[in-house]
Amino acid sequence: MTANKITLRILSFNVWGDGQDQESRWPLIARAVAGLKPDFAGLQEVFRRERLDMVRVSGSYSNAFTPPHKTGLGLLAQGIIEEKNSFMLPFSPLEEYRRHIVFARIRFRDRFINLFNTHLSWKPEDEKSREVQADAVLGFVRSRQRADLDILTGDLNAVDSSPSVQKLLGYFKDTFRLVKPIDRGLTWSRRNKYVLRAPELPERRIDYILVGGSDVDRVKVLNSSVVFDEQVQGFWISDHFGMCTELEFV
Repeated sequence: MTANKITLRILSFNVWGDGQDQESRWPLIARAVAGLKPDFAGLQEVFRRERLDMVRVSGSYSNAFTPPHKTGLGLLAQGIIEEKNSFMLPFSPLEEYRRHIVFARIRFRDRFINLFNTHLSWKPEDEKSREVQADAVLGFVRSRQRADLDILTGDLNAVDSSPSVQKLLGYFKDTFRLVKPIDRGLTWSRRNKYVLRAPELPERRIDYILVGGSDVDRVKVLNSSVVFDEQVQGFWISDHFGMCTELEFV
């Protein structure tokens, strides 16, 4: 294994793909992601392949992956995707559709990165389902071929003290908390007018970028921050704000 340092920028973003004002928002989403220039991006609620391709072209990504079945999950990556797959998570009795995790093994410069993206059940009262889904996520992650680094992006629909997220933090590290231990880091915020349609949901940080693997101690988080938290041309580009992390990997 080489000793050369590489710097990675990673984005996790629930784009609310089929939500209100989608025709106006999608070009703004593509432009915003391209302007941020993440090396890897995990998007949630992107239900149309042509819209993922819009972002891929705008950001000049070498690869994009979304499964042929409707998962709402998309990956964008610089580098070469050597393997890709998806896995169905356990069913929630409070939802009518299945949740998934998607995966791509990426050769990026001289490293191998296992990139995962998921979206857990959303209802506040459904924490038991999220716990079971988190266990399944961990099982799938550990079943993949070893890489230099595992990265999990996702809308986990839970705060970091919740049992489901704590399960994931038994393997992964929360990049935001490593550098901002007391910052609320709201990604679901009532500053965003689209959030006001669901007044029963509290303001929270529910979007994450987690890193793990046997070599995770060789990772230094340079910065992690909430992004896309201002209006663009009179629109919030999603009902969520995004999360972006920059890290250095030796």
